[in-house]
This record gives sequence, structure tokens and C-alpha cells, in this order.
Amino acid sequence: MLRGLRSIVIKEVKELIRDPKILLGMIIDPLIMLPLMGSAVRMSMQSAIESARLVQVAVVNLDQGEVAQSLLTFMSQFPNLQLIYLNASSVEEAVGELERLNATELLVIPRGSVSRWRGRG
Repeated sequence: MLRGLRSIVIKEVKELIRDPKILLGMIIDPLIMLPLMGSAVRMSMQSAIESARLVQVAVVNLDQGEVAQSLLTFMSQFPNLQLIYLNASSVEEAVGELERLNATELLVIPRGSVSRWRGRG
């Protein structure tokens, strides 16, 4: 049984090698396309990793409370996180400055947020 299968496989491989159209489509195209696709994926992954190395967060601290300050102190300990403090009086004003600074994130700590947080316990 296996002997017959082996001879059929050998016959088919010989036939594939003799036909130049199949040789081009089955062997040469993948040898060219796979390295090109691999390098494109590698370059896109490297650029994604580079952009994720440093995250800039614009902070608007409207509360100025003790818990808000401890949160910002905790966040400032991360080496890949850069906090940019904004002196904005509203969220709309902060969004305008966010576009100017080219920061990626905006953190707004609203007034009275500590009292609401303590009331949940």
C-alpha cells in the first residue's frame, strides 16, 4: 500500500518540477514574497514598539486634593510615562492644549472627586 503511494508522490513531484508555470508559482513566488512580507511585518512591529516606549499623559488636576496628588505621585514613578501638567480650567480648554502638545492621553481629575470616592466605601 505505502509502496504504491510513494511511487505516486514521486511521479507527481517530478511532474511539478517539469512544468515551469507550476515551478514559478509554487517555489519561486513564495521564496520572494515570504521574506518581503516578513520584513514589512517586522518594520511595522518595530514602529509600534517605539511609539509605545514613552506615553505622554496630559494631566488636569481640578481637585488639588491629597488623593489626587498621591495618584499623580504614583503615576510619575513609571519610567515610560511622562506626565505633562496643564493649567486648564475646563476640559474643553485642556483638549485644545492636548492637540498643541501632541500628547496621547488626557487625564482629568474633577473637583470633588475625592469626596465622591470616599462615599463609596
